[in-house]
Amino acid sequence: MKADNWINGISRLNEIKIERRLLKESDSKAELHIFVDASKDAYGAVAYVRQQTSGGIRVILVMAKGRVSPTKVIAIPRLELLAACEGAKLVKRLGDALEIEMENIWIWTDSMIVLHWIKQHGKYYKPFVANRIGEIQRMTIRKNWQYVQTRQNPADILSRGISADDYINHEMWWKGPTFLSLSKENWQEQPKLSKNDSIDSDERRITITAIKESSERKTRNCFLPETFSNWWKLRRAMAWVLRWIKNCRTKDKLLRHSKDLAINELQEAESTL
Repeated sequence: MKADNWINGISRLNEIKIERRLLKESDSKAELHIFVDASKDAYGAVAYVRQQTSGGIRVILVMAKGRVSPTKVIAIPRLELLAACEGAKLVKRLGDALEIEMENIWIWTDSMIVLHWIKQHGKYYKPFVANRIGEIQRMTIRKNWQYVQTRQNPADILSRGISADDYINHEMWWKGPTFLSLSKENWQEQPKLSKNDSIDSDERRITITAIKESSERKTRNCFLPETFSNWWKLRRAMAWVLRWIKNCRTKDKLLRHSKDLAINELQEAESTL
């Protein structure tokens, strides 16, 4: 039954008519708005051009890019991050093709945790998150990223799927969310960025430094008899060490000994040994 509905719906796609001209007036500033989203089934991004023309604000679908979610079970925040990567790739591709400057590009997501990650340094996170944060930050700037409610995110249609009949007549898919057609003064104020501590802590890189301290202090006896070839050399070595210790303790440099070893110094060394 589902297969029949799908086949019948596919035949209706011929009814779709897409305007080929993206920029209507070359002298008016154009903006690029990219929406990203993910689900357990798919993730991706959809892009729109918004332009203020003499006839009003014009919003038109440019392109969409979707991918099937991996068969391996991946947490939704990670899938949302993959969707953000697709959005960043569209920024690079469409920004260059349409010659739209970075300050006129907005990327929208309904995931607060992804917004938090993108505005952090990747070194604090595990490799999966860290690598994708780095990739996103190489292709976009942090202020490009904005929050949008799920009900106003057209990429939600891409990630969850829709029937062909609904797809043909879906106003938000073809013209973007309603707020894009309004002046920016009427856009919803951005919420204060917050994070889910439990999810964020799961993705944080944990660094443990272990210091091992021996319970026994190891010392080395430098005057073992077996380390010297004869008694005479051992006695002289000890005498020189004892003189060095006395000289260190003598503040007056004139009273310090610097000549050859005296007999009394050799006798003191012998007594010490």
